[in-house]
Amino acid sequence: MCDHHYDQDEHEYALCGVCGCETGESDFEDVDDEFNSYKPMCPDCQAAERLRNQCCEYCDDPAEYETDSGFLCCEHHSQYVDGYMSRD
Repeated sequence: MCDHHYDQDEHEYALCGVCGCETGESDFEDVDDEFNSYKPMCPDCQAAERLRNQCCEYCDDPAEYETDSGFLCCEHHSQYVDGYMSRD
């Protein structure tokens, strides 16, 4: 392999293809997502990409949140959070 060959897997960081910030595997240690070295995106841009064109699991409103139970609009997310808070 020549010295001028760029192999992205060998580098710890890459630039996010959406916002241009520096990102890498270490940014994904505390989130439930994985770094894709072939199409690098920071955790926030990956989450926004998944939300794009998604509807709430309970109504037809655009999803604003992603949870274990699926995509939720703001109103249903509030109910989801309230359910967890009332159990505590």
